[in-house]
Amino acid sequence: MKRIFFIIFLVVVHVAQSQAQEKYATYFNSFLEKDLEIEATFDDPKMTLYINGYSLERASERGGFMVSEKMHAGFLHDLKVARDKYVEWRNVAIENDVRDLRKDVELQPQRINGYFNSGSKWYFDFSVVPTFRFLISEDEGKVTYRMFMMSGKLQASTNEYIDTDGFIIPFSTIEEFDEFIDLVTMEKIEEFKRQKKDKSSLFKN
Repeated sequence: MKRIFFIIFLVVVHVAQSQAQEKYATYFNSFLEKDLEIEATFDDPKMTLYINGYSLERASERGGFMVSEKMHAGFLHDLKVARDKYVEWRNVAIENDVRDLRKDVELQPQRINGYFNSGSKWYFDFSVVPTFRFLISEDEGKVTYRMFMMSGKLQASTNEYIDTDGFIIPFSTIEEFDEFIDLVTMEKIEEFKRQKKDKSSLFKN
């Protein structure tokens, strides 16, 4: 009987480890003046990205955008559309001396997932539709052009009374947009998986 319980324990540990989140990448956000992490799980050959954003509510300090491999192509497409609109609208604003504007990007965003903590527990929302908002503002003569990726309000799938105002990721420059998009491409993800596999192969049986 003890042996059976031990085998079950090993199986449970193996499954938990195979699905454990691990640090995938870090990106610096100039608007927030801080580094934010992207974590990932690799249940070979599938993967899921956990992209930490900035919380709009103190009660939920951590969370963000959860992108499965099935959702990845649509998510990347929406990011690229928003990036191109940022470049276009920024150029138009500069040429026409526009210093105050709020405008949403019109697209048919792909559904992804969201996650957040409340107290000591983690919760998931499986019906997140990210939106993108372009914002021009002026402060002491300095004009800034930003695009915000917004999750909208998140509601726990297991409890309708647990929710959060959501998470955002601000992009303040074309370079920030490009660096972020590059980090979440499938090419970068596959490169990370190869490096991980190569390191693992150093330890032979």
